Amino acid sequence: MTVLAKLETASASDLARELGHSHQLVMQKIPKLVSLGLIRQGDDDQDARRRIFRLTDEGREQLAKFEACSALIDAAYDALFAEVGDVRALVDRTIEALGALPLNSRIRDAAASPKPTR
Repeated sequence: MTVLAKLETASASDLARELGHSHQLVMQKIPKLVSLGLIRQGDDDQDARRRIFRLTDEGREQLAKFEACSALIDAAYDALFAEVGDVRALVDRTIEALGALPLNSRIRDAAASPKPTR
């Protein structure tokens, strides 16, 4: 819906390209948005085979609520990360380190290393 709001009107192919998803996936999701009254579809004046989609007034209202909630969530995460550090960066570094040397290799290396004495 955010992409559709940006484009104002779009075909399923336009949406798929903008989202980086398949046309088929976009077409699976559109009927639900239409049935909820969030988007409407119409004919393309240039190509009778194409359907054009646009947000309804209800869709714009719901998108505004979503964006307001997203801003609150972003602010909450910013405050949390300021308090505890950037957990996401820690997770990303951990994934990268495990990609370079998987846990099973680390266990094997730990087993082969001499134990520290106290």
